[in-house]
Amino acid sequence: MNTGVIFDMDGVIIDSQPIHYQGDMLTLEYCNTHISLKELQKYAGTSDESRFKRLKEKYKLKPSVKELTAYRENIMLELIETSNLEAISGIKNLLSDVKEKSMKLALASSSTRKFIDAVLCKLAIKELFDTVVSGENISKSKPAPDIFLKAAELISCDPKTCVVIEDSANGVNAAVNANMKCIGYMNKNSGNQDITASTVIIDDFSQINALFIKNLQ
Repeated sequence: MNTGVIFDMDGVIIDSQPIHYQGDMLTLEYCNTHISLKELQKYAGTSDESRFKRLKEKYKLKPSVKELTAYRENIMLELIETSNLEAISGIKNLLSDVKEKSMKLALASSSTRKFIDAVLCKLAIKELFDTVVSGENISKSKPAPDIFLKAAELISCDPKTCVVIEDSANGVNAAVNANMKCIGYMNKNSGNQDITASTVIIDDFSQINALFIKNLQ
């Protein structure tokens, strides 16, 4: 039976969560609305559409959700293009190890496909993944399990044979809701995230390898 390894992107592949918070804040400032970082951290791991639908309702924002997400996407593409962000330490070695062990490899991120592609091209790792699922491909955002179930379907793996690697509370809960094992990555830049529901928690990718992941099944 195939083993599927499903990686989140922001805060796992690349330490981009601070940029996401910046993009959200700049978009809200465009609407003359200010929000604290602590408040934004509650939405970590959710899709742009889901997040701005909730923010629009809460803060009575005038632009449509479509306008807000489009404005934010332009900001994000510029930020990633001009940033000096690199892959999180140890992640490229882990991706290569998983690939070499013939496991199915998927990326499931709540970010837009344009942003995902920009990140994967910047890091030159796009070819490692058997499939990529963005927040635009599913109707319910994390903590709903939809994005991980879709990834499992596309790599032809039973959810019970899949292991998710996540850094956010919403992402970990989505993995649990999908009936998948989950490796919780403690990323200090992702904010105060409750990832205690993870099967195992790490703070360094050198702590795990493909065999470790396979043995979690």
